[in-house]
Amino acid sequence: MYAYHRKTLLSIGLVVLLSLLLGQAALAQEQPTSNAGSTETGGALVTAVPLADSPPGTIEISLEQLNRSNLTLRGPIDSDQVDFSLPYRWQLKEGGYFQLYYDLLFDAVGQTSTPSDAARVFLLEVYFDDELVAALNLQQVGRNQSLQLPLPTTANTPDNNRHTLRFVLTTGRDCDTEGRTSFNINNLSFLHLEYGQLAPDLDLAAFPRPLVQELLAPEVISLVIPDNYTSADLSAVASLGAMLGQKTDNNILLNVLTTSQATPEQVANTHLVLVGTPQNNSLIADWYARGLLPTQLNSDGAIVAAEEPVFADDGVVQLAQTEATDPVVLVVTGSTEAGVARAAQALSVRPTDPRFGFTGPLAIIQAINEVAETASEEAITVNTLAELGFRDTTIYGVGTQSKTVSFFVPSNWRLTDDPLLLLNYIPSALLEPEASALTVYLNNRPIGSTILDGSTEGERELLVKLPADEVLLGDTNRLRLEVTMDVAQPCTEPDLGLAWTRIKDNGRLQLAHIEVTQNDEPMVIRDPLTPLISRFDLGNVWFALPETPTANELNGMAGIAAILGDISRGYNFAPQVTLGAAPEDAVLADAHMVMVGEPERNSVIGLVNEELPQPFAPGSNEMQQKLGSVIFRLPQGFSLGIIETIHAPWNPHRAVTVATGTNAEGVSWALNALGNNDLSSNLDGNLSFVRQDQIEALDLNSQDVAQISLQIIPETVSRVTQAAEAASITTTAPATDTAAAEVVELVEPTAVPQDLPEPGPLPDYYQPEAAGLGNMRGAAIGLIGGGLLVAALGLFFNARRARGG
Repeated sequence: MYAYHRKTLLSIGLVVLLSLLLGQAALAQEQPTSNAGSTETGGALVTAVPLADSPPGTIEISLEQLNRSNLTLRGPIDSDQVDFSLPYRWQLKEGGYFQLYYDLLFDAVGQTSTPSDAARVFLLEVYFDDELVAALNLQQVGRNQSLQLPLPTTANTPDNNRHTLRFVLTTGRDCDTEGRTSFNINNLSFLHLEYGQLAPDLDLAAFPRPLVQELLAPEVISLVIPDNYTSADLSAVASLGAMLGQKTDNNILLNVLTTSQATPEQVANTHLVLVGTPQNNSLIADWYARGLLPTQLNSDGAIVAAEEPVFADDGVVQLAQTEATDPVVLVVTGSTEAGVARAAQALSVRPTDPRFGFTGPLAIIQAINEVAETASEEAITVNTLAELGFRDTTIYGVGTQSKTVSFFVPSNWRLTDDPLLLLNYIPSALLEPEASALTVYLNNRPIGSTILDGSTEGERELLVKLPADEVLLGDTNRLRLEVTMDVAQPCTEPDLGLAWTRIKDNGRLQLAHIEVTQNDEPMVIRDPLTPLISRFDLGNVWFALPETPTANELNGMAGIAAILGDISRGYNFAPQVTLGAAPEDAVLADAHMVMVGEPERNSVIGLVNEELPQPFAPGSNEMQQKLGSVIFRLPQGFSLGIIETIHAPWNPHRAVTVATGTNAEGVSWALNALGNNDLSSNLDGNLSFVRQDQIEALDLNSQDVAQISLQIIPETVSRVTQAAEAASITTTAPATDTAAAEVVELVEPTAVPQDLPEPGPLPDYYQPEAAGLGNMRGAAIGLIGGGLLVAALGLFFNARRARGG
């Protein structure tokens, strides 16, 4: 209980902090007070945001919004940098600047007096993309200082939209006798940018551009399916969702709509993906009728490209636009459902595969080669670092910095040899070999290193064996590439631009493995998502939806597919969807399943209900609670989301994840927790209960189920003990000692008032295309209200516990 309340108090503190941030978001103070981590506090909290009436083409982005904490440079010489990307269509204009908020502190260690200001030398150099922006002799020691530094109109192009802001501090003091200088850069410092925009280039070779603009804020993409959609249409949506999740690091919001729902108001400021055949999807037929697509329809309704009919089962992928300033439309179609499936799957081709047909706004897909099954034979999988999401990078400066790259190993793999990592790197010739090294960590454990010696020019290679027993199966593994650099005589003000190491993205990771068989030990279930990935194409993942899914269930399915694609880093994605029924037995034998919806609406959940750690009364939403000695009688309309993961009854090396709840609201909470990057990281174990954004995750694999208590229910509702009724309650009682169990009547908590004052505006990370931020504001208000409710209830239960002794 203590650990739970500690987490609860931490959540309350985060909510309060968020409310303070939002409340101050519209302020534009000149000098901030240092954030947490500073030795002094006080004053107003300041953040950099665009003015409410900022015109398109003007934006301010804080280091905090670039996911950086406060930066600290320490004398006698030190450097640090912030790497970031800008939307690839931006063209920077004159008028940009960097607003720097900083503390300059001097600690005269071991001295009887502080040196005079005249004797101090504090040189700060600021570089933007290796171009010197400012070289400043700082004179004043103290906190809460500010500087405004003009920025050059550095080129921002589709081929080079990555940028670096680098800071170098040189104090000129002797290392051992003159004390230490700290230069603290507050992460509320911000970039002010003026920009214009290029027209999008309708070229599939650059996909997911131009559909994805590479904004920092999650981008909203509307997937439009026919009104009379089929499971094949939804399978194409799942494939597209996995592809978009993988190619954007899941920095997207997917909105699944039918053609009748896709009104101009509903899809305003979003890019569109139209899915289905022209015969079934009326919006695709309309684009053909207006002559806006690269292909045409003939009198028979067949698709024609370059005056030649497209084969019936070929997939057709097209990019189109009505006007240069309008949203881009991606059309995923074909004359048959098989063609639509091929079109969707082709968009997630491996980056290193030949892309002969992916040029311009049109691609015709003849076939997709299936991913080879390894079965019991050894296979070797090789991925470049680029395929794993790592980009060629150069690290500057004295000291230690690191970059990370992640890889996923399916739970049904068994490594047959130590994996091999080959790194290609280039060190500076001026590095001091005795104090410079490249070290590789696997899951925070060192596994190899080399001295950085630049005496020989050119590219070097480092081959590292990864201990097979330290590679996590069915989980994401993290490689940290840590670079420590030093140069000779660091106290004599060397040029830190000469201390650098470049790590290239053509390095390779090799994994030799076999797939498990029925005779091997079952997979380990650590969470509800990673056990579902045994093939990189997700081809054996089946989503079982109710016969008539709700909008939340459709969006939830697409969101889960996106996060699975992001985790797997796979290609040729082909997950499947079924409506109201389970797959055939022959298919089921190799299938992972994600069952979505309330039990009384989704009969497929009945296939595994008896195996679930938290089952339901057959065909109903009533929980048959097996956890703990307290039986909770849920009131009518009580909302609770439930996420459960088990070994598939038909195959111990396949998993079933059930995203369900006591009603539609509970299901939406469960789906949000699964598809949200921040929330899904809290879903440890095989059973989670969800109330709004509050999650109680349990691992019942190695624990006595009867000893587990449901924390999330008594912490969010009022309790009324009715022990006299215990003997009469049988449908929700645990299997043992039913009469002795305590029965608790739960009362739905009072709703949070809806007239709370609205906080200040959230920062529009990028204008004018940061769609979906209005929903984010609403979510933030709900989070604040929920936090206040949790705080009040926490005090209530603490008081009860105190009175009880």
